[in-house]
Amino acid sequence: MQLSRMETAIERMHRRAALWHAARLACGTWGEFRAAWPSIQRAVDAQLAREFGA
Repeated sequence: MQLSRMETAIERMHRRAALWHAARLACGTWGEFRAAWPSIQRAVDAQLAREFGA
């Protein structure tokens, strides 16, 4: 089934939130999470590009 552009955007938004949530849970403390934000952002962007295309 072909998703509309809006449905794809919503699916991508939810996936991004899930990836960030998983990253937050994987970090021990808030400080570690804050320090890792740049690398988490790159990893999330790369994963979304693999799953949804560029």
